Amino acid sequence: MNWNQFIKKFRKVLNKKEQKELDELLDKVKKGKAIFRWDIKPEYKLEWKDGEYRVYQHEWQGQIVIRNVPNKEYLLYIKMGNRIRSWRFDLDITKYAPAWAFYDGTISSKWWDWEGCIYPRKKDKVRKKDLKRCENKPKRKNIHYNPTEELMVFRTLISKGKLKYAIVKENDREFIFLDVKTGKFKGKYLLSQEEEGSEVYYLETITQFEESSKFEYRLSTDGEVSILFLEYYDGYITFIINGDLIQLVDYEDELEAMKYYTKDKTIKIKNKEFKIVDKGDAIVFIDNEAFCKFMLNGKYLRNYYIASFLDDIWIIMLMKHVGDAFEDIKPYKEPKIIKVRNHPEWFGIELYDGRLFTKSESDYKKYMDIEPIDGLIAIYLGQYPVEGTLPHLKVWRLIFDRNKISEEEAIKWVKEQKFVDMDFIQKKEKHK
Repeated sequence: MNWNQFIKKFRKVLNKKEQKELDELLDKVKKGKAIFRWDIKPEYKLEWKDGEYRVYQHEWQGQIVIRNVPNKEYLLYIKMGNRIRSWRFDLDITKYAPAWAFYDGTISSKWWDWEGCIYPRKKDKVRKKDLKRCENKPKRKNIHYNPTEELMVFRTLISKGKLKYAIVKENDREFIFLDVKTGKFKGKYLLSQEEEGSEVYYLETITQFEESSKFEYRLSTDGEVSILFLEYYDGYITFIINGDLIQLVDYEDELEAMKYYTKDKTIKIKNKEFKIVDKGDAIVFIDNEAFCKFMLNGKYLRNYYIASFLDDIWIIMLMKHVGDAFEDIKPYKEPKIIKVRNHPEWFGIELYDGRLFTKSESDYKKYMDIEPIDGLIAIYLGQYPVEGTLPHLKVWRLIFDRNKISEEEAIKWVKEQKFVDMDFIQKKEKHK
């Protein structure tokens, strides 16, 4: 849904008086006499503090029928003064970023340097092969880290070291800058709280920690061309934009531009006169030959922006934490019939190669409301990462009882339900 479609839809729920007020507000916005204010970080100075970190991997092996690879999750601990704060990831953050996380809060120091095996709820029903793997390892029971009934969780330290951190808060939304000095997790990161009060955070790499950059925005008198100057080291990142950046308020819209590096702000364009219409603080998170991500905090320009180099031109868009599915996640040309190990009376239908996914879950009722056909035993959703948003899920495997339904009937039903086209965004849940 684009901006104009949203406005039309929104107008339908308003009475005539409210519609008139909305039209007056939109007219003021168009003329630059009013602005929509975005949730953005104001000018700030980073106050760095020394800290330490740990990254742990938790691994457990479920039923072979689900997926013949172990489940994994990753925990980031950061020691901030006398507190240890914890975040939980689905991806190995020593290898992959960006990544979404759930905040676990403050944890006990007894977990800081502890590796070993974590017992399930039913300690007496642990599988023999799990007990054998844990023979010479420390063991503990913890429902938070292992909520399963019978599976052992294996906990391994994969990175540790020193870091510096700086915390910025805007409208009770937290931004944590991390400068990690040592270990596999070495690098510069920004850990952003999704929204006020949320337990969801977003980890991304950044190229520099810019504390007091400025920007200047000029618009031609005919409104056709604009110039954006971003302070960057000893010069400027300069965009000459075909259009007015202030009018870029819809996530579906984009503007074409040319990008240069200049030492000053003396650019002139033939037959065009410019006036300064906005200026303020800026942060350049990433800049290279193909991509630029920055934040502007002025009177009118108050948002995150991304610029991408496509087909010999730069495209500027508003940045949002919503993404499309990876193009690499492609289904089989036809549903694939598989045997179910240890259950000869069952059969499976696969729509995707299970190796494409980082995790599998069977609670499909959280995401879809369907009338199950007689003979359906389970539906498995495969989880995969999407840059800039929560992980997505696709229906990748279904299990049926061949005593109640034939393979041909099951394939026909699967195609009728169009499972292969379904794509879901992972639901946010609190960790109890």
